[in-house]
Amino acid sequence: VAYTTAPASGGSVWFISLSAINVGSVSVVIPSALSQGTIGSTSSRGLVQANNNVYYPSIKGFQSLGSTPNVLNVLATSEISTAIRPSVKSINNQYANLICGIYYYGRIFYSVPFGSTQNNQIWVLDLERQAWCLPWTIGVKQFLEYTDSVGIIHLLAIPVTGNQLIEFNENFQGDSGVAFSTNLQSGLVPWNENHFSWAWIGKFYGEFSNPKGNIKLTVSGTGANKTLTTLKTITISNTVTSSGIGSDLVGAFEVGTSNKALNNLQWQITSSDINASYTLMELGILGNLIQSGDPSSWRK
Repeated sequence: VAYTTAPASGGSVWFISLSAINVGSVSVVIPSALSQGTIGSTSSRGLVQANNNVYYPSIKGFQSLGSTPNVLNVLATSEISTAIRPSVKSINNQYANLICGIYYYGRIFYSVPFGSTQNNQIWVLDLERQAWCLPWTIGVKQFLEYTDSVGIIHLLAIPVTGNQLIEFNENFQGDSGVAFSTNLQSGLVPWNENHFSWAWIGKFYGEFSNPKGNIKLTVSGTGANKTLTTLKTITISNTVTSSGIGSDLVGAFEVGTSNKALNNLQWQITSSDINASYTLMELGILGNLIQSGDPSSWRK
């Protein structure tokens, strides 16, 4: 497969096949090229083969080139980056040739020049869940795999600067002794679809499985003053006494000294310890809906 690019049309994809004919006693290889699609790529290191498809970056977004269902020998190009199109538009196309990628255990890792002259972010496409993950604020020149003596495959990368290889591993607890921080935050949670209902909120529950380190759970809400305000923050750690079946730990707190009338609610879970980890099992809100209109301060 060969890819070409053009400033206006985006280039094209060419499939090149090699066939041999015999001329006397000499075997001659004859290439044959067929154009397929009108979206090419400038990045030779950004082409990734996975699940019988070819994935590649282009000036029109990240593309998937695969077979068309129920049609024999026909390949179709489709964009896979529609959900992150605003971010894709911020890629510096003058340096898009630097984009590199790799397929590793169900995910495609791309390092891109996000508004930069060099790769400065890593984007992860989870093929199993068909979803893009939040970008990592690190850039690399190239990805590679290494299989050690016991058969474990390691995901490595060549950094943009420096002379040491980088390894990515979900079991690492930090980067050279510096803790990874986590931030899991919801959007505004209203009480019904029209966002006009109010509720008296008394308690908020969070259930975690196997928490390690210190984990902060913060709840905020919008009251009559129209401002999203922090209502309560607690710290959950592995020193809390186990509750219920198994090793689940439950963190529960009152939203305030008295019930709060809220139009919506937002929760946030953060951690910054070197050994912090947790699995969020469920969250719960205890309160009562209010049959009333907006407060007078909202009617101005």
